[in-house]
Amino acid sequence: AMVLRPALMEARGPLGRRLFAPDAVAQAREYLAKMPGAGAYSNSQGLMAPRQQVARFIGERDGHACSPDTVFLTDGASEGVRYMYSLLVRDAEEGFNDGIMCPIPQYPLYSALTTLQKGTLVPYYLDESQEWATTAAALEAALRKARREGVTVRALVVINPGN
Repeated sequence: AMVLRPALMEARGPLGRRLFAPDAVAQAREYLAKMPGAGAYSNSQGLMAPRQQVARFIGERDGHACSPDTVFLTDGASEGVRYMYSLLVRDAEEGFNDGIMCPIPQYPLYSALTTLQKGTLVPYYLDESQEWATTAAALEAALRKARREGVTVRALVVINPGN
């Protein structure tokens, strides 16, 4: 809101207190200083300033450099997964039979997008009694079965139920 309407950075509520925390105001000022404007299309990867922040965070957390050029920001996880599926699952009408290995149970987004992209869901199973773990043997068995059925596995979804 402050990026779209900078006057909000100085706005005060009925008790005279600022509406936004100082760190939020500082963040809005940083974004405004680093981008040409707001309310229009941006780079498909997302704005550079937030990508730089994400890359810096990943570098600090993981202990190795992360380039903002390798960071893609989306408007939510579902949109990010949709982008990835559109890249990974090739056109079935051109003779491809691409599959996505997906844990069961899973959030329905993965099975729905696999179907929408005309891909094949390749299930592997999580064991509730083992805190929703799986094994390398279970993954290998699912992969072998898919290959026997003519499916080219293009990705492995790794997520536990409920994130």
